[in-house]
Amino acid sequence: MADVSASPGSTHSVRTGTWEDLPRLRRLLAAAYSADALMAWIFREPTHRADAVAAWLGLFLEPALQQGAVDVVHDDDGHVIAACAWRPPDPAPKTPAPQNPAPRDAGAPTVAGLLAALVGSEHAARVGAGLALLRPHAPQAPSAYVQFLAVDPGHQRRGLGSVALQPGLDRAAAAQIGVHLETTNPDAVPFYEARGFAVTAELDLPAGPHVWVLAMTDLEEGHRE
Repeated sequence: MADVSASPGSTHSVRTGTWEDLPRLRRLLAAAYSADALMAWIFREPTHRADAVAAWLGLFLEPALQQGAVDVVHDDDGHVIAACAWRPPDPAPKTPAPQNPAPRDAGAPTVAGLLAALVGSEHAARVGAGLALLRPHAPQAPSAYVQFLAVDPGHQRRGLGSVALQPGLDRAAAAQIGVHLETTNPDAVPFYEARGFAVTAELDLPAGPHVWVLAMTDLEEGHRE
């Protein structure tokens, strides 16, 4: 059973995600990211973009769930309304062996293979080359990576993003590591800056969106939020 803690002054709770959450998390990512500039650049055909987002981003959720690195916010009825998925440093410091084994063979589909199947090999190669431009901007020191911070569109502007983000910030502070992320959403930049992040780089993906790279190295700042 995942640990559950109530959020002060609210009617929702945050807990560690489990495999049972995966279908709901896929739907959440589809709802939250289908209009995102990065997803529109990757999945150019809008009609089935939500399905593509759910399928492709869902693959990134699987290792995060296995590592206990997904924090899920749900309401009193148990509906998943926000989540934050993390990628710890490799190897993850002070992280026990996975206690949430994957329910399927992790060999297929692969992230690259599914992307090629969804958008075609040529465009998948362009996407891969574009995303590779972000790698030099990652911190050199061990740092936890915010893969996704998603809030259901019907529950945004209620502080749920902060609720979902905070457990991972606390884990990073306890492990004495930094935190970093990228976003193509200009509205997200002040959100993260208010929580102790700073913009460390900006770049434009080829024929794609503008990207802000942000990092937090003041662990106490994030821990106090």
